[in-house]
Amino acid sequence: MGKIIILSEKTDAITTDIMTWIMFYGKEVYRINRDDANLKILFMSKEYIKIKTSFGIIIINQGDYIWARRAAPYSIFVTQEENEELLQRKIFQFQEQKDIWHSVYWWLINHCKCCENPFSTIVNKINVLEIACKERLLVPDWILTSDKKELTLFVEKHKKVAAKAFNTLNYSDNGYSMKSLTNCITSRNLIQIPDFFDNLIFQKYIDKKYELRCFLFNEKLYTMAIFSQKDKKTRVDFRHYNDATPNRFIPFRMPKEYANKLKRVAKKLNLFSGSFDILVDKKDNYHFLEINPVGQFGMVSFPCNYYIDREIARYLIDQSKVK
Repeated sequence: MGKIIILSEKTDAITTDIMTWIMFYGKEVYRINRDDANLKILFMSKEYIKIKTSFGIIIINQGDYIWARRAAPYSIFVTQEENEELLQRKIFQFQEQKDIWHSVYWWLINHCKCCENPFSTIVNKINVLEIACKERLLVPDWILTSDKKELTLFVEKHKKVAAKAFNTLNYSDNGYSMKSLTNCITSRNLIQIPDFFDNLIFQKYIDKKYELRCFLFNEKLYTMAIFSQKDKKTRVDFRHYNDATPNRFIPFRMPKEYANKLKRVAKKLNLFSGSFDILVDKKDNYHFLEINPVGQFGMVSFPCNYYIDREIARYLIDQSKVK
């Protein structure tokens, strides 16, 4: 019976909650954060891997149970003051780190029991939208562009569109990451946009009745309705949080037929877990936006009393006992 190892990142509190439950049930569990400054592969062979972390040295043996909670290499963060030489060095280090960890992931897939393939947590947003369309999910019209002329035509077509980041290269004035939040574009604020910009995804704006955050784990869906449309601050994206007057969150039961379509999308993406974002319009139509393979689910679990962290802990323990 192997030990449980969770691949995560330093700021992921959900991983801590799951580990607390695992230890509560008396099971051995370890954590490897992808953004650990002290992270180093000390040794790798056919028999085992020895990894140095800020918590100490972890030895991964054949037969250990792995959950790739957050396995993708961390993003590059660039400040405006950095010169070309420093930027290129950061990109090189990022690529080197990615290549090394891809080697580790291949080892884990071939020698350990994995709850989820680490490579599956790296998804392409356009691919997700295409798969959703093939499953006959209603997807708002979209384009990917870096050209203001193309964006202008799209805005003229739909009057109002939503913009969201596509890549993993994040720019920040203070050295911290910028949130990938959705923003609204109309003919009024088009003038503020330069002729060419970083690639972004633009989608037809949906005047919503409410939105759904749906977390999938082991083919079970945990869904929450978010009443964010009445607040100007959260209307486009509820993550523009209004701490003074928080949105109302309630448990939600999704139609079985629609839930099955979401599960098929996840299956085609080889995803064992992930968070779906869905909008429900004034006519009760469901509009699929995206799936985040490493999305947070604490904000779904706690308000709705789903105890997802406990359910995941029990699942990992049960699976680690299987030979």
